[in-house]
Formats: sequence, structure tokens, C-alpha cells
Amino acid sequence: MVDIPRQTALRALLALEDNHSRPDVVISRLCSENGLHGRDRAFVSELCHGALRHMRALDYILSHGSGRPAQSMDPPVLSILRMGMYQALEMDRARFAAVNESVELAKSWKKTVRAAGFVNAALRQSLRAIDRAGGTELAIWEVVKLLQPVGLAPARRLGEEYSFPDYWVARWVANFGEEVTEKILARCQSKSPLFIRPNMSSNTAMQVEERLRDNNIRVKPVPWDEGLFQVTDGILPPDSPLIVDGVIQPQDASSYLASRLLAPAPEETIADVCCGKGIKSGLFAHSAARVVAFDSNYSLLVSLKNNMARQRIGNVFPVLADMTRPWPVRGPFSRIFVDAPCSGSGLARRHPEGKWRKSVELIEKMGRIQSGILARAAEYLAPGGMLVYAICSVEPEEGRDNVEKLLRSDKTLVRERVGARNTRLLDFETDTGEMLILPGIHDIDGFFASVIRKK
Repeated sequence: MVDIPRQTALRALLALEDNHSRPDVVISRLCSENGLHGRDRAFVSELCHGALRHMRALDYILSHGSGRPAQSMDPPVLSILRMGMYQALEMDRARFAAVNESVELAKSWKKTVRAAGFVNAALRQSLRAIDRAGGTELAIWEVVKLLQPVGLAPARRLGEEYSFPDYWVARWVANFGEEVTEKILARCQSKSPLFIRPNMSSNTAMQVEERLRDNNIRVKPVPWDEGLFQVTDGILPPDSPLIVDGVIQPQDASSYLASRLLAPAPEETIADVCCGKGIKSGLFAHSAARVVAFDSNYSLLVSLKNNMARQRIGNVFPVLADMTRPWPVRGPFSRIFVDAPCSGSGLARRHPEGKWRKSVELIEKMGRIQSGILARAAEYLAPGGMLVYAICSVEPEEGRDNVEKLLRSDKTLVRERVGARNTRLLDFETDTGEMLILPGIHDIDGFFASVIRKK
């Protein structure tokens, strides 16, 4: 019998190797094509995200057990092995059932049918090697730690254990220290929680509570802001009626906290620079009179318009523009929010595929782009006005360094401490008064934000 969910997971992993799409987009498309819903879709998602999140560690275990470097294996075969090993170690304690299912998957596909015997041998040998080393009940990173030789450099040791590139680990060790870095990497081994904010522009608190209850969703308030909730029980797929009907908006806590720093007044017209799909625009629209939402990507602005329509928000106005060039609207603005494109290193837990697609060169490139966007935005800031610069990256070249450069070049600008605007953010405040949230440490995404005022 053909195992459609497992075949779908394999196709998704191979598709992600060939392009830079996001896993949730690819998984959603392939599951829809194959008529997979509920448990089957959740299984595909868990298998794909798990294989991506633990990819380097799984390759290490497979190479150690089979005696053959993982990089020498054909991609479809290696993907089957990664999924099988992940399932055996993390999803199914009947481990050799996962082996048998992986062998059947190899037999069912023309490109891998001849490798079915190798799949069987590699998985069984690897699991036996784990048993001999005493790692039967250990997590994946603990298994790697058990098999590693002593004396490895921190970047390689932690990179192998927690499935990160060496250069990335070395950067974080240099910036945050080895102990904090290991805490970050450990947190990135688990799935990110889901946060939501109610859409109070077209619903009452009682209506939102009733809809959540009807959809079997349980939530708890976050400790940093009364307007955001963490989902503790229930499933919220993108096509959930709660999202489609505009009752709630998913938004990670770190993004929400950065957005709340802007605090526009009811009479203000504000600028949301690099607005994307409008997640933050919708939040600003609840308190500001008008939100002018800029982005250079037309398809994102189409998504923004759909998001505003879904939430029945009518005071957000999209503008297509390159934000490094003069803006196609009159200024100035008393409030500007800049969520610049970045390397996304703060999202390593939520988007595990990203760590295999980034580089130092990308971080440096993004830093230059952000610097241009930030400098241009400062030109449109009114005297006495406030600008919030925010990125989902924790790299200094993209955050702190860009702010320092701007303040050196324009003496009319001063930095304001985030703790002065929200005392609940004092735990995240740096020595220079900016917000820096490290990935996963507080169970939320990594984020940087700086508040800048014009004299």
C-alpha cells in the first residue's frame, strides 16, 4: 500500500532543496494536491520540519552508523534516511517500524527503488550503533554528543550537536558567549509556540472568546503585554475560520512587542516601511488614524490588502515604492516604523530551513540595504517625531551598527531607551537602551528594535 503522507513529505523535502520556498508553503500545496488533512497533514509537517531542524545531526548519526559520508549519498536517498532516523528517534519509539516504513518508501519510488537495501542497512546499523553507545533514550543532540570525539572546537561541537553551520555558531559565540549560545541552540531544537492577537476592530472580547472556545482553542496571556495570547491547546492552520474570518491575527510575541513601541495616537498618520503582508500594519490601524504602508514587492501588497479586508480594516493605504529612494508621498510623519528586510537569524527556531540558506555575505548585504532604508526614513521624520527600527535578526551588523551609523550622521536624532516606553521590556534592554531578544530564550523569536527621536 502506497504511503501517501510519507511520499508527500519526501516530495516536500526535495522541492525545498531545489528552491528557496518556505516549508509551510510547499507542505500546504502538496498536502492539498494529495487530499491530506488533519493528522496526515500534521504528520507531513512534523516529518519535514524535524528533518530540516536536525539535518546536520541526523547526517552525523547516519554517517557514523553506516560508515559512509552523508554528503556522498543521492539526495532522494538521503532525504528518506533523514526522515526515517528523525521518526525513529523523535516520533516513534517503535523504532524499527520507522525503518520498515522508510524501506517501503524507497521501494515505492522509481528513483530510490534500487537503494531500498541500503536504506534498510544504514538505518539499522545507525540505530544499533546508538544502542551500543548507550543512547537509546536520548534526544538527537545528546546522541551526537555521545558519538563525538573529545576536544572539538566549540563551533564545530555545537554545530554538529544542534544542527547549525559552524560559521553561524562561531558568530554567536563571539557575540553572546559559549554558554548563552548553547542555550539559544538548544531552544531552537523545538517547535515555536503560536501567538495570536484578537482583532478588536470588528469583534468584542466576548465574541473572540466565544469563537476560540467553539474552535477548541485555548490560550493564555503573555507576561509582556495584555493584548497578546499564546495558544496552549488546539490547532490553527492557515485556513482556520478564526483567521479567515478576521477574528484573530497570528503574530509572534517579539514582533508584537517591537510594534507596540510605536504607540501612535488616534489622530496620527503613520508610515509602515517595508510592511510586507501587513501583520504590523493591522496592529497600527487599531490606534492610528491612517497607516501608509510601503513595500517594494507588489505581491506582498496584494496580500496586505487581502489581510485588511479579512479583518475589515479600512484605514491602511498600500504604496508600492523602493524605500531607499525618495518616497512617492508627502511628508513628514510623526511616527515611522521600519521593519527592514534582514537575514532573519532571529527566526532560526521558527524557520529551520533558513540556517542552511544564509551566509556572512548575506548579513553584510542586508546591513547595507537596511542602512539606506533607515537613512531615507529619517529624512521623512517630523521634528519631535519617533522612528522605530526593527528587524528579526540578532546580528550587530544589521541592528546596532546601523543605528550607530545613523546617529553619527544626523545629530538631530537621539536614541530613546525601550525600557522608558515599556518597563516590561527591561529584561530585553541592552546597555545602549535597545531591545534585543535572543531566539527562543523567552520562548519567542529573536528580534532587535531601536527607538529613535528627532529633536
